[in-house]
Amino acid sequence: MKIFDNLIESHKKGRNHLMGLLEELSEDQWEDSVGGNWSIQRAAVHIVNAEIYWMGEVDKKERMYLAKETTLDEFRERQEDIATEFRQKLLESDDKWLDGPEYTMRFVFVRNIQHNIYHCGMISALRHIVKATRLQSMLDSWVDMVDTVYSSQFRNGDY
Repeated sequence: MKIFDNLIESHKKGRNHLMGLLEELSEDQWEDSVGGNWSIQRAAVHIVNAEIYWMGEVDKKERMYLAKETTLDEFRERQEDIATEFRQKLLESDDKWLDGPEYTMRFVFVRNIQHNIYHCGMISALRHIVKATRLQSMLDSWVDMVDTVYSSQFRNGDY
């Protein structure tokens, strides 16, 4: 179905954007908790753990979340397998596993994509605060990611 192709593509682009934001980070910058609160590590792990949560809602299986202390190398190593499984699990499901008419496979995809966009913005700001190397403009990958999700919503009917 075209809409899901667009949402899958947007999810992939979102993950690529996230991974671009993690380039040229030291482990200290990854872990640096700004004001004792959010770190790049916490935001990135949170994005992936939200996907793990929704997979558990789909198949009702216990899942292992990424630990808050996940190193940058561990994150880089595990995140793509989790993203791929998330996309596959949602595509294989039907909507019967969700409680209420407002939760559909489409909703879960869009919700997670929006969640990724929000926290990528946070990670971008945190990069500046922890004095990470300035990256070449990430605007192209951000626009590409956002345009894909919006085109899937507005060209294919109501939400």
